[in-house]
Amino acid sequence: MKIDLQNIFLLSSLPFALGLILTVSCVSIPESNLSLEPVFANKKGCFLLYDLKSKTYVDAYNPDYCKRQQPPLSTFKIPLAVMAFDSDLLKNENSTFKWSGEKEEIAEWNHDQNPTTWMSNSVIWFSQRITKSLGKPKVQEYLKAFEYGNEDFSGKLENAWLTPAPFVRPPVKTSVLISPVEQIQFLEKFWTYRLPAKRSAIEYAQKITYLEETLKGYRWSGKTGSGYLDKPFRRRLGWFVAHVEGHNKRYLAVLNFEDTVDQSPPIPGNEPVLGGTEAKAMLTKIMAGKGLH
Repeated sequence: MKIDLQNIFLLSSLPFALGLILTVSCVSIPESNLSLEPVFANKKGCFLLYDLKSKTYVDAYNPDYCKRQQPPLSTFKIPLAVMAFDSDLLKNENSTFKWSGEKEEIAEWNHDQNPTTWMSNSVIWFSQRITKSLGKPKVQEYLKAFEYGNEDFSGKLENAWLTPAPFVRPPVKTSVLISPVEQIQFLEKFWTYRLPAKRSAIEYAQKITYLEETLKGYRWSGKTGSGYLDKPFRRRLGWFVAHVEGHNKRYLAVLNFEDTVDQSPPIPGNEPVLGGTEAKAMLTKIMAGKGLH
């Protein structure tokens, strides 16, 4: 399914997921957990919790929304890391890309980066260095091999996985789309070494997604994704995808949402929280309630 979102601003007055709803999983998803409604107050969104050992979904919120494809934003750094390590563009977690000296909106991006800082600081120019080095045909080949979302890298080489945002230089031409269900499908292959890539590439990619070990002894890895669905940057899009392991348990968790924030007039120093940061906080709250954080 190929969808050209070049005119994303024109679409912003319509439901963004119009025509993007697909049934992509034969694994049964539970009924919506209505007790999670307060977490999603004033938001459209989805939560999925998948048990990697039993290969079953154990909890879900808004299963229909979970089948909607959206731009992956910075969660795309996970498959991109596998591509970069597999092709030897990145040798290990200490490989360094030199900063060009061009000032970016986010201060943490304005210096040399290695794969670990790329992932933790979500550095767009590092991702762009990878896609430009690999080239569009090679990235497209990997997407098809990984069965990642709609497998469409026909968009702009520098931002086919992104939406317009204050920290993304225009013009933006988005083509890569993925649903929360498809995120689970990809992450299952990623965390069980079933992607068609060198095992070392997957291991390095896993290593740089590490986030923390919680007080309850759970090891968390994952990635946020932040963007907007309109040019005024009021309709937030947020992702957080996670792998949680500990006490002989292994889970995958995904949270995706969209909402509207009031940015008029914007107050310097009091900008709205990025969608990915919000998504991570929401998922962490849910998982803490389950004793998994």
